[in-house]
Order: sequence, then C-alpha cells, then structure tokens
Amino acid sequence: MKGITARLRATKGRRLKREERENKAKVRDAAGMGYQAELEGRCRFPLCGCYERNLFVEVSHQKHKGMGGDPTGERSQPELMICLCNWRHKEAKFSVDKGNLRWIPLTDQGANGPVVWEMYLPDAGWFELAREVAIRVLGELTPRGLYILNDLANLRT
Repeated sequence: MKGITARLRATKGRRLKREERENKAKVRDAAGMGYQAELEGRCRFPLCGCYERNLFVEVSHQKHKGMGGDPTGERSQPELMICLCNWRHKEAKFSVDKGNLRWIPLTDQGANGPVVWEMYLPDAGWFELAREVAIRVLGELTPRGLYILNDLANLRT
C-alpha cells in the first residue's frame, strides 16, 4: 500500500500529464490541424518539405522539459509550444532538440503569434533564417536565408 506522499505525487503527475495533453490539443487546434495533426503533416517550420513526405507532426516545447519532465507545468503552456515535424523537432542535423535551430516569439502571444526562426552554425553563430509577419506568413527572406531554407526543405540536413 502506497503512503500518502506517494499517492499525492502520483495524483499531481497525472494532473500535469492531463493538462499537457490538453495544451498540446490546443496547439494543434490553433494550428488548424485538429486532433489528427499527425496525419495532416503540417509543420510550422518555413518551407519544410515534410508535407510531401507525410512526416509525423508533433508538438515541440520551446524549452526542453529535460530528464525531470516538467514538474510545475510551466513549460507546457500553449504559448510555449509549436507544431513541428519530427525531422525538424528531433531527427535532422539541424533540429530544435539538437539545439542548433530555434524559434523566438515576436509578440507576448508566444507561439500563438508570429515567430522568428534562427539557426546556429559554429563558424557564424546564431543568425535569422526567416521571420513571420503573421502565423505561417513569411516576411521577405534574405538570399542566404532562402538558400538555406531551400536546402533544408530537401530534408537531407
């Protein structure tokens, strides 16, 4: 029989997981993907080629939850999560989880508003790839940004 502390910890864990699932559903709905985001293949990364390849789309946290999870639930708020294909989220050489690709919100709405996409290269540091003027609407791209985005769209890197 579990003690009161273990039961309270388990109850809190279940509550946080439920809240995170609900918040992820809000992120998918806000992206216009409904509950079948995984099937529709819509990634927020600019010019991503994942749609043509039917890649799985998942909700990515802006701040990684780490080994300890998210004990307070603060990292799993809808404004801190964005829909990305698993290639840009985890698998690619340049991905959010590898720490060399990031999105930064441009308004206090967080991911519910426009974001800027940045990439890190060891010889150049962080530089701006693309800037949204509205959700999924890109502003003018620099020649360098366009070249890199077109290369990343091939899903080789």
